[in-house]
Amino acid sequence: SKSPPDGYTLLFVLSSTLTVNPHLYKDLNFNLKPITVVNYSTQTLFVHPSLPVNNLAEFVAWAKKEGPVTYAHGGAGTSSHLVMEYFRLLAGFETVPVPYRGSAALVADFIAGQFKVAFGSTSGLLPLAESGKLRALAVSTAKRSPLAPDVPAVAESYPGFELTTDF
Repeated sequence: SKSPPDGYTLLFVLSSTLTVNPHLYKDLNFNLKPITVVNYSTQTLFVHPSLPVNNLAEFVAWAKKEGPVTYAHGGAGTSSHLVMEYFRLLAGFETVPVPYRGSAALVADFIAGQFKVAFGSTSGLLPLAESGKLRALAVSTAKRSPLAPDVPAVAESYPGFELTTDF
């Protein structure tokens, strides 16, 4: 970010670096401009298998009855944080966010049942759902993900819902 603007240096960042961080932090030491989106990733609502829910409708009913729902995320302003806050507003339940400083500790605590709910990287956590260590309820895209065609999109129950992370 401190390189001269000569066109020879490119920085590859998550879109939230440019879209969310200016709203969270007063003094950013950079003035970067996006030039393209290279890829995007999706988030999936995962629950611990001990939670008595098997689909999104059951989850929302449980969350409204048992709430507030404690969920983990990768830090303020991350995709996993923003997607849950957006979803809970649409679905009408309360949450208690628990920020983590990285995915390794978050995943270890999730599998251990320290918390029961999180939106997480579809590609990163899907193998844990396939092995039965977590349960995938819904993806954050407008349509089902090719990575998890049997997992419904949140938009199937909440039309217009979509959140992706751009790179």
